[in-house]
Amino acid sequence: MKHATLEELAIYLPYALKVRFRERNDRYCRKYIVGTIGAIYSDSSIVCHDTVNSTPDNFKPILRPLSDLAKDNEFLQFCKEQITCADLKVYRDEPEDVPTCLTGIESLSGHPNILLAIDDEIASECPLLFYQWLAKHHYDLHGLIDRGAAIDINTLNQQHETDSNSNS
Repeated sequence: MKHATLEELAIYLPYALKVRFRERNDRYCRKYIVGTIGAIYSDSSIVCHDTVNSTPDNFKPILRPLSDLAKDNEFLQFCKEQITCADLKVYRDEPEDVPTCLTGIESLSGHPNILLAIDDEIASECPLLFYQWLAKHHYDLHGLIDRGAAIDINTLNQQHETDSNSNS
């Protein structure tokens, strides 16, 4: 597993990105702590000010997979405001004949479609405004979840339960 780099984390810094890391002190029942990044250093280490100035050396950001876009009503509303077209649909297309998954915005009234991601990696055609929105809402822009360098927010509770059960 490769850790997230400074370049991959920097886009999230203004948006209170949560990370999960191991508890160093064995006196408490909890094995993991969730904190908010307060600073990122050039060696990709971080400081979390909301966890008593903790400086975890082994952490994973908590992100949303791009596949969540298709069911994100807040994103759909944002798209309608930016494109000024009420007939929009966020699509996730996984054609049977091609091993590629496409995520984008489809206009049902003749406007050109906007491609956002190919195989859960941000497409180079993704407009900056959408890219910033995705970062602000903690979407995985760099494929960190697939690489094992980030935690899918949808599985966070499952991982916590698995960690607790393995301790019993």
